[in-house]
Amino acid sequence: MPDTDVAVIGAGPAGAWAAWRLARGGAKVTILDPSHPREKPCGGGLTGRAAALVQPAVTLAALPHVSVGVARFEYEARRAAVALPWRSGPPALVIASRRELDGALLAAACQAGATHLGRRVRDVRRSGDGWALVTNEGPITSRWLIGADGPTSLVRRRIATPFARTDLSIATGYFVRGVSSPDITIAFDDPTAGYLWSFPRPDHLAVGVCAQADRSTASALLNVAREWIARAIPDAPPLDRYAWPIPSLTEAALERERPAGPGWMLTGDAAGWLIPSLAKAFTSPFAPPIWPPTACFLNAIRQRATKRRSATTSTSSSAAPRSSRRASSGRRSSRC
Repeated sequence: MPDTDVAVIGAGPAGAWAAWRLARGGAKVTILDPSHPREKPCGGGLTGRAAALVQPAVTLAALPHVSVGVARFEYEARRAAVALPWRSGPPALVIASRRELDGALLAAACQAGATHLGRRVRDVRRSGDGWALVTNEGPITSRWLIGADGPTSLVRRRIATPFARTDLSIATGYFVRGVSSPDITIAFDDPTAGYLWSFPRPDHLAVGVCAQADRSTASALLNVAREWIARAIPDAPPLDRYAWPIPSLTEAALERERPAGPGWMLTGDAAGWLIPSLAKAFTSPFAPPIWPPTACFLNAIRQRATKRRSATTSTSSSAAPRSSRRASSGRRSSRC
């Protein structure tokens, strides 16, 4: 018997959300990740649609966040501002700390019945019709495997195809402590072929720049971020640098992408389910596109959990009549 129905490697939003949904459906789920929850170098934006999707597990009221009132856009000397209509209804866009958001989603998954182990997975391989995981604290076996371990995913490298450099973007910038705002800013930059963002958190700004990894360098992007901060926040306090790779697949790469197979699937950044544009970046961890293999995979897990519950119920209901027959025949019956 496997140790668990589903092993989810990675406890970020995609992994925790998958674990929550599967645990609620009756599956025995084990999440493996020694680092979450943690602050992640990104804007931290959630659209109203994304917030509504996770509402059954996490409410905005439980998270420190900034409700964005205006989105500002810059390109060279041109400027534009768009008001976001949230005062008369749910916020169109909120910015939350990733440590807080990830921690809330992980806690919700555990409350739904998932188990979180702070172990580092060092290898995964096929074992019969399931999977054998090698961790820093011993082996674990599972029937199904979900890789939610980011753009450098171990699961992806072992089972699928690693991302090419052309499939990745560099995201780097600075946390500007002690400064915040009710607005976001997006600035487009021709020399780096990328864009800059300034997203407000409750107690700081996350200012970063993103561009294709094969067309720019981290040092060039950091220069763009520093120059923007010097113009926009002249008296900025000391800056905390960050950097992170993110998937940014071309249309051709997306056509080739197969993020699921027999007994396994990828999700979140590991599956390339993030496109660095305002339209896609904020909802993909929770509502990714569903390929047919992925839908079949999730259905198989739910069906197995349902059959297990049915078998348990059937065994319990049939035990009493057998015990009664043994008692009526004068034989001694045992009870637990």
